[in-house]
Amino acid sequence: MTGSCRAASAPQAAELGVDPVVDFTVDPTPLAHRFDVVFDTVGSLPFPTARLLIRPGGRIIDIVPTPRKFLRSALPGPYSAFMGKANVADLEEVAEAAERGELDVAIGRVVPLTDAVAALTEMETGSRPVGGKLVVVPD
Repeated sequence: MTGSCRAASAPQAAELGVDPVVDFTVDPTPLAHRFDVVFDTVGSLPFPTARLLIRPGGRIIDIVPTPRKFLRSALPGPYSAFMGKANVADLEEVAEAAERGELDVAIGRVVPLTDAVAALTEMETGSRPVGGKLVVVPD
């Protein structure tokens, strides 16, 4: 399974079984027409890049819906936008797995709720927690 992430996160991605790991900033041309499915979980992969990566008959799946993406999804072609609905049973299973220590979630930064706006603003301007996710906890 090929995956992409920032260079700093590549070792962690490899530990999770991603191979090869591709840096976000890499030129995608050498990977042209290599994949049956491109699954954009962040919603930031440009459509022309995704289209370059898929084989003929492949699919581009985006789970970060916007009105524009839904419109593109309605047109003929390889693009599909999906919007999910929380499933209580699945969420309970994830919570139980976390409780048992079966999840390996990298946490890059923990902030109290009072600092959440500042931390989220930093993320929106391009600064990401190094080494994992931002976690907001009650004060």
